[in-house]
Amino acid sequence: MNLKFNIFEVLSAGDKELVHSSMIKLLLDSEITRNYMRQLFGLEDTPIGEVYTEFILENRKNRFDLYFSLGENRDCVIENKFKAIPSASQITRYICNNRKVILLVLSEDFLCGYEDEVLKRLGYNENSFFSVSSYFTFSDNSKKSVLKVLKQIVDVEITSNGKLEDAAFSFLVQQYYDYLNGIYLKLEPYVKNDSLNFRLLSSKSEVYILRCILLHLQVQIFNEYVLQTNDDILEWEPRNDGGSNTIPCVSFFNTKQSSPGLFIEFQGLTLKSGFVFDTKDIEEVKQLKRGLIEKLSSQKSRFKILFSDNYPVVEYLSIRKIKPGKTTSSTMAFKFDLKFEDLSKQLLINDVVTLLEVLR
Repeated sequence: MNLKFNIFEVLSAGDKELVHSSMIKLLLDSEITRNYMRQLFGLEDTPIGEVYTEFILENRKNRFDLYFSLGENRDCVIENKFKAIPSASQITRYICNNRKVILLVLSEDFLCGYEDEVLKRLGYNENSFFSVSSYFTFSDNSKKSVLKVLKQIVDVEITSNGKLEDAAFSFLVQQYYDYLNGIYLKLEPYVKNDSLNFRLLSSKSEVYILRCILLHLQVQIFNEYVLQTNDDILEWEPRNDGGSNTIPCVSFFNTKQSSPGLFIEFQGLTLKSGFVFDTKDIEEVKQLKRGLIEKLSSQKSRFKILFSDNYPVVEYLSIRKIKPGKTTSSTMAFKFDLKFEDLSKQLLINDVVTLLEVLR
């Protein structure tokens, strides 16, 4: 990511969620930094027990990124999502009795509101069952975040008061702040400006930044679609790969039918659409692909950049050979290559919103 020397970069550890969970534990464990973190998580008046990472509980069904007690009758878990967005089903697994569940995401600005709506319809609400915290935010300067807390610690405890007498701990806190701030500064132009230089993000060293930008695009598209159409918020479900894929993916799945299931997906620097299906439905999928392409062809004039000479559509009418015994598969109907230097983010968002409208 071309930051100055940083231990998290040197060890290629910056995008490993366990590393960030360990740093949160370290800050919660230290007498000097603990209160800063308690304020961030809304635990100012609550005693905190020993903090554990990768804690397994409840018949091994759940592995918690961070776990600690809040007294005799209450516990707290932190679900750390540094490079993904948790699903509603994942959140509900962690909710139990009087437990406090804290979702720690890279930025609340990357949350669509879809999972929040699902939880509300299931009878959960943020104030009673869970809360959300961020490593940093772009839209709300007053919002507390890990980055702001680290800045306070660096300014007050290291620079001014010199309370962090342990040189190694002081160095690690400063390095962690520099690392997170470097990510923020790298993402900020993509979040706040209109121009997208996707070509710069095509190298392997920029995969994490690309993943974050795709999450940003996903929430912008989702919010714009809901705003423009007034359709049920649950019609297109936003998903992501959980941070596990070498090529980052974020997608929208149509919730009307499970198989064949229609999706629109950013896979790296490609925008594509297709179907996830049961292999017994293969003939139906062939017909659906043809109908999808014909439908789009008749609506080309509605798009501003997609289908243009710079962003032509590539069609896929055939279905790849399916291995014997496989019960489910996926197939792409069409794709667009987005690997260009000067792409208008707003025009791309508008076109994907149109795509969602056309294909719903």
